[in-house]
Amino acid sequence: ETMTSELETLANELSSLVDTGVRKALTRGAEEAEVFISHVDTLAVNIKTGIIEAREGASLGIGVRVVADGKVGFAATSGMDETKIDHTIEEALGVAGIRPVDPRFKHLADPISRTSKDGIIDDAILEFSNADALEEVDNLSKAAFKFDKRVRAIFGGISVEKGVFAVANSRGIFGCSKGAVIGGGVYCIATDQGRQKTGIESLDSRQLPDFSDVGSKATDRAIKMLEAKPLGESLRTTIIWENVAIGPMLRAMLSSASSATNVQEGKSYFKGKMKEKIASDEVTIFDHGQLPEGLLTFKTDAEGVPCQKTTLMEKGVLRNYIYDSYAALQENKK
Repeated sequence: ETMTSELETLANELSSLVDTGVRKALTRGAEEAEVFISHVDTLAVNIKTGIIEAREGASLGIGVRVVADGKVGFAATSGMDETKIDHTIEEALGVAGIRPVDPRFKHLADPISRTSKDGIIDDAILEFSNADALEEVDNLSKAAFKFDKRVRAIFGGISVEKGVFAVANSRGIFGCSKGAVIGGGVYCIATDQGRQKTGIESLDSRQLPDFSDVGSKATDRAIKMLEAKPLGESLRTTIIWENVAIGPMLRAMLSSASSATNVQEGKSYFKGKMKEKIASDEVTIFDHGQLPEGLLTFKTDAEGVPCQKTTLMEKGVLRNYIYDSYAALQENKK
């Protein structure tokens, strides 16, 4: 059996379990129910100052959301079988029983008819073995040390995640998504004449990439930092950011601010700024849930709603917020 067919078999198993879970929750008194199950297999090989560590494992989880007497309860647990589902349903019903009614809650997500698909699933990643990872990590380390003799320590690794999640609810949602991603990175320390600097480089992809430059790029950053000098003065000037730095910064700035729930609750500085110019003409940002090579591209989101491409900002103008079903229903949106 190929790894692709194994993933498909797992998808069928999870789909059956979420369907069974929803029916069980309804028979036990829930007015509405949603069941989410995920199974992710992980392979990781790391190197720390010459010592290589390898591990493999699986992460299995169940999440159940129920509505009972107009109150919403949620519970989650690890594992993936009907007994665990039964237990989680009972816990969710128990939580609903002690929670107050949320007047803003309308109902769980409704099905949406929209074409969507999972991102690229590369057979080479599905078949990537422990031995392959060991070889790649060894090459990463050697490339970093070979680049410059001032490198004193290397930390890095290769990891592969492949898995499936399925979700169903009592309003007709029934979805399943699959994915496989590989990532590699190096963090190195370089020293020279009592000075010590660090460099980092990483590469994540849905297709098996060439990791050959990752180690040398990390070392190059550390060496360049050794050569850095203070400006000696304060000034206002233009700064060029590398992707490795600006990505996390943009995520921190925008992820919370673009949340429709945060906007509705007055917790976002984007509140009241829809269709206003809030950035440079050169700034256009998409939440692209259907980019084939996107690391988080799936057929559906965790509520079972088909993923899509959403324009958040266009030429500096705020165009959209990011909605889940709870927030969307406050504004009669889909």
